[in-house]
Amino acid sequence: GLLPQSSIMKKNVILIILLLPILLFGQNVSIDFKEGTLEEALRDAKQSGKPLFLYVHSDACYPCRVMEKNVFPDKEVSSYYNTTFVDYKINFDEDRGKVLEKQFRITFVPTYLYFDEDGVLLHKSGSGKSAQAFIQDGKNALDSPQAYISLKNKYYRGDRSTEFIYNFSNTLLDVSDSPDIRNEVVEVYLQSLNKDVLSSKDLDYIVKQTQNINDASAKYYFNMQKPISQLIGEEAMQKKNRGLIGNAADEAGIKNDTVQINYIKQLINESGIANHDQLMSLTDVRYFLSRFLKEKNKWNQYADAAIEYGRKYAAKDNHTLYEAAFYINYYSDNKAALQKALKIINIAISGKKTYNNLLLKTKILHKSGKKKEALAIVQQAIQSASPEDDTGEAKDLMEKIKKSKR
Repeated sequence: GLLPQSSIMKKNVILIILLLPILLFGQNVSIDFKEGTLEEALRDAKQSGKPLFLYVHSDACYPCRVMEKNVFPDKEVSSYYNTTFVDYKINFDEDRGKVLEKQFRITFVPTYLYFDEDGVLLHKSGSGKSAQAFIQDGKNALDSPQAYISLKNKYYRGDRSTEFIYNFSNTLLDVSDSPDIRNEVVEVYLQSLNKDVLSSKDLDYIVKQTQNINDASAKYYFNMQKPISQLIGEEAMQKKNRGLIGNAADEAGIKNDTVQINYIKQLINESGIANHDQLMSLTDVRYFLSRFLKEKNKWNQYADAAIEYGRKYAAKDNHTLYEAAFYINYYSDNKAALQKALKIINIAISGKKTYNNLLLKTKILHKSGKKKEALAIVQQAIQSASPEDDTGEAKDLMEKIKKSKR
């Protein structure tokens, strides 16, 4: 016969209770971060008898968002960190974060700090990582010979063996500490090499260790463009060159340092870089970008440099043009500036007709009061979107334009 309704409900409740651990196990549960001061975190670790993991992040940090979305919720990651550590996070932009900046020489985010239960710093790391690399980072913290502080102490005790120096300098790439330490260690390793016969391992090392044009390895990197190109590919090398030169020009622009700009251009001239002319032009674009971001009335030089650059290199480096049109549109309201922004994005579209380029053109047209043209372009943007593009913003903008008076 049929069971009474109350019996069915009781059976359902029992079934849910039995299945609850399975249901919860199948879900991604992120690292269980607490928020507080460093003192509170260390006290919590002391009371629990567990080591402390401290995640230092920032609202404007893109790698932080990637870690929070893709890595921290990973089942293996969350299980390992929630079981092994007391987990805290501190915002680098807040007062408690500024204290950490000075105390632990934090120069970028994300930074990961690992302490034992007594509050002694064991390990320091940073940057975006895969789930497995992040788990390994936690394991390294608890394995004294692999922990950063142990490696650093070993170096200062005088270990200069080639294998140790190689491993330590690679570890320093992920550590937000004094850059002079890394350059010092890299120089020790480079001095051990036979400059006439460099292996693929050594060339790869030089590529990884060259993070800016003033690094100890930079002189090797720029003098070995041909073998490096053969190792990593022409496209990858040109992308890295644009990053190195562009970042150096950014710094020169922030300081209004024309001596540094001349040094960058001399470096390009003397190193025989394959994309020589493009890098010369990019130097001016990025220099004027930093000047513009510092003084918003200096948009004209930046716009003209971007237009000149785009006429030749729109297909090779579309991002620089998109960036120029975006910044000028975002920070400028006068008609002349918007006309230049429109010209830049049109050049970018001639190189690559992407959803993002067309969406930005729509925004510039809308801001310029060109309703009919803006509607036509936003429709093109939606039609050109790839499966990876989120067209929600374009659709919302289209509705906003339709309701606008001009």
